[in-house]
Amino acid sequence: RMVTYISTQYDNEMVQTTNRRNQTRTLPKPIMYYNSHMKGTDRLDQMVSYYPCERKTLRWHKKIFVHFLQVVVVNSFYLYNMYNSDRLSLYDFRIRVLEELLPPKEAPLLITPTRNSMHRLSKLTKRKGNGKSVTRRCRVCYQEGKRKETVYYCAVCPDQPGLCELGCFDKYHENK
Repeated sequence: RMVTYISTQYDNEMVQTTNRRNQTRTLPKPIMYYNSHMKGTDRLDQMVSYYPCERKTLRWHKKIFVHFLQVVVVNSFYLYNMYNSDRLSLYDFRIRVLEELLPPKEAPLLITPTRNSMHRLSKLTKRKGNGKSVTRRCRVCYQEGKRKETVYYCAVCPDQPGLCELGCFDKYHENK
């Protein structure tokens, strides 16, 4: 394939090289040196591309930071496999690094019930002599100047106030 290059380090002379299949090829000297010295860099770029983290929404300086962080992980992966007998895949190594960096898993926090959740809305079950349900005045509506009867009340509060089903129960317990 055609490649354009500029080099001030090497002369523009053609050099004979052999490829993996022992075929002789003629290449420009700068391309030959590039091929012989850049295999590690190309492999590094390939391994960084396996787990892309860059996002279009990141600003350029954050993209550079994330890229260098990935390069550090790949380099440490090479060093780990070089000096340890238990060789890991890049995926397993990244998982192990994350597990070491993240705080240990703790037991989930127990949710203690709030004061408002201990209160509950109950329905009056008593009936009048004519078969109609017994009602009470809604405490919140009464304080706001409205006359409203309800069959619901808070069974936990000491005076068991009558409260409307929608909204008044929460309003009453917020003010207490």
